[in-house]
Amino acid sequence: MQVDPIHQFEIKDFFPVFHIGGYQITFTNSALYMFIVVGLVSALLIGATARRAVVPGRLQSIAEISYEFVADTVRSSAGTEGMKFFPFVFTLFMFILFANLIGLIPYTFTVTSQLIITVTFALLVFFIVVGYGFWKNGLRFLNVFVPKGVPKLILPAIVAIEVLSFLSRPVSRSVRLLSERCISSGPLTGR
Repeated sequence: MQVDPIHQFEIKDFFPVFHIGGYQITFTNSALYMFIVVGLVSALLIGATARRAVVPGRLQSIAEISYEFVADTVRSSAGTEGMKFFPFVFTLFMFILFANLIGLIPYTFTVTSQLIITVTFALLVFFIVVGYGFWKNGLRFLNVFVPKGVPKLILPAIVAIEVLSFLSRPVSRSVRLLSERCISSGPLTGR
């Protein structure tokens, strides 16, 4: 009997949830594993910090180290003003971390191996950045596309390149997350 591990990446329907405009919305193994990830992250963070011990145990140490790692990363890259995005970044980090850790277990489903998940995360980050940029700076946010000191003769070409670069970031991020996940959990051939 030869084992075919590539089937662990297939989305399988479990049961229909409801219908919208002739389309059936179904609960799948992807949704199940996302619920498992959310449950595990919640159990770790709520369970580990319930005691609030001065001398932390193992689980509380893991929760605190994760928190401090992401907080330090956000603080060093976005400054203290960027800490308003910490809950979002921490949630995203923990979800991706646990999804990838679960995906390392043989024959489990890997949520982040699905392009729709990585594209959704990338677009969510993109629209939050753009929305916050316009909310904070108004139309001056568009100055991001106009580098200082560029001669007016080549400014239209530079602006076009900058806009293209900015719009390609979600695609780049989603493919990068997808490829990192697929490479790190590459299926075994069983041969």
